[in-house]
Amino acid sequence: MPWNGGLSSLWNHAKLYKLATGNWFDWHGICFVCRGLASRKELLCNGCFSDLPWRPYPRLRRRIESVDAAFAAFRYEFPVTDLVKSVKFHADLGALSVLTAGFTEDLLTALEDVDVVVPVPLLPWRFLRRGFNQAGELARVLGRTTHRPVRHDLVSRQHTWGPAQSLLDAAARRDNMKGAFRVAGNFTDLRVAIVDDVITTGATCSALAKALRAAGATRIIAVAAAATALRRDEVGN
Repeated sequence: MPWNGGLSSLWNHAKLYKLATGNWFDWHGICFVCRGLASRKELLCNGCFSDLPWRPYPRLRRRIESVDAAFAAFRYEFPVTDLVKSVKFHADLGALSVLTAGFTEDLLTALEDVDVVVPVPLLPWRFLRRGFNQAGELARVLGRTTHRPVRHDLVSRQHTWGPAQSLLDAAARRDNMKGAFRVAGNFTDLRVAIVDDVITTGATCSALAKALRAAGATRIIAVAAAATALRRDEVGN
């Protein structure tokens, strides 16, 4: 189904785009984190922008099965944790625009050798309830910035009967994601960037990467706004 990123999300995407680019109005508003005066287009003051939990190196050193390399802008710590929850559970696209501030030049270089960007899809019922796919909106920003095509229509999420991923440990997350994705397109010889909001165990990205490789993809990277902190990820790349 074309819901993930299709017509139903045009209004939400328009709001995000206006907020992220500052074209809706002459923005002189409130910082999303400290509620002081926002001095940046990302809805942040300069102090809060600097204090975000930036990862020293975008590339993660952890291994994710079937993924060649993974990148994230932030450590999954406060206030990024609250920003992600605001997006997922309160449809706050202002918070989403703050997360896109992490897509700096250091991270964007990872997409130089990518042919197509594929956001992690939501289950159709979850997309209808939220009205947008947070990974899809992040992918739109990445695609627009790097001039790479974003394909929402070639991968779909299949229903799984297990509990929510957030309630499971690493091994159970991997089991829960088996057969979770269906690829409808041909990815022969393509280099793909998978986009998600947060990388935790990597189970979701791994399951999607396996499905894309079965469809012919030759290289797959994962890009996220944030990743849970592991000591080895903080070592220089």
